[in-house]
Amino acid sequence: MDGVQQWAEGVSYAPCPPDEFCGRYGERERLRALFPRAAEHGQAVMISGPPGIGKSSLLAWLAYDLQDRPDGPRSPVIRAEVFEPPRMIFFEFRKLLYDLQMRAATGEFQEVLERGGIREAAGYTDSLLERYGAPVEPVGLLPKTGDEIVGVFSRAPDVGYDRVRDTFGDLLRELGRLMGASGRIIAVLLDDAHRAPYPDSRLLRDTVQDLPPGVLFAFTVRDDPGYDDRDIPHLRLQGMRGHDIQELGQRRFDLAISDAPAARLEETAGDPFSLVACFNALRRRNLAPSAENIEALLKEEEDPAGLAVATLPRYWQTWARD
Repeated sequence: MDGVQQWAEGVSYAPCPPDEFCGRYGERERLRALFPRAAEHGQAVMISGPPGIGKSSLLAWLAYDLQDRPDGPRSPVIRAEVFEPPRMIFFEFRKLLYDLQMRAATGEFQEVLERGGIREAAGYTDSLLERYGAPVEPVGLLPKTGDEIVGVFSRAPDVGYDRVRDTFGDLLRELGRLMGASGRIIAVLLDDAHRAPYPDSRLLRDTVQDLPPGVLFAFTVRDDPGYDDRDIPHLRLQGMRGHDIQELGQRRFDLAISDAPAARLEETAGDPFSLVACFNALRRRNLAPSAENIEALLKEEEDPAGLAVATLPRYWQTWARD
């Protein structure tokens, strides 16, 4: 959908670029309030919400705020996303380690990370993760998700889970120590963690329950009663408020949304995906963002995805629906 939308010259449905991020000021301040706690004790935070609510966009903003904002903390960030179906055991953790190795080899944080031998430590940890996952049969793994993956080992791993967990924890402790000595923290960001299979989900839970000083671990999940960790801060995202919707319309679409249509959108289509679909439709059809036009668009399709497809040229609509 996102690639098609680019061809149609609309605003992308991909996570919002951090410099265009709108609203969520309360959530942003809650995240920033965790930085000192991460430096002193280690800190995890879970960001949840339904699809399209802006979890990935908020995570991207957090990465920018920590690492790239000119007047920000200038702290390193390593990131990964969990894919579905799972590609291999510990795939996303190995992606985090690869990202860490790249930061230790080049860039702004190379000196401090190289001084602590982080690249070698990350490589060793990665080799343990690879050895633990090696006995899994790829063909048997593909149709399974979550805890169903338990039991598909063709032979017992030659590296025990406790060793994997302890080694990953030791790496985080050394990272936290190095960051503390330089007056920074390191942030580990994991997107769509609800997709993580077992034992990845087990390692995630064990890790966020025992973070060392100097480490912030933020991860996103969909709203799911089965994934409600009450021992760590939880940011549950809801629809955008009227003034945030007005900011989104102005900054990303150059649309001046008055109070009445903004209030209507807050009631009916407050998630960012629906708002982008609505504003793309207004721009493509050269419609003013009036309450009447917005109401007509909202009645046109039953769901935001349908409205998003309806804004495309006819030949792209056929491709997208297929």
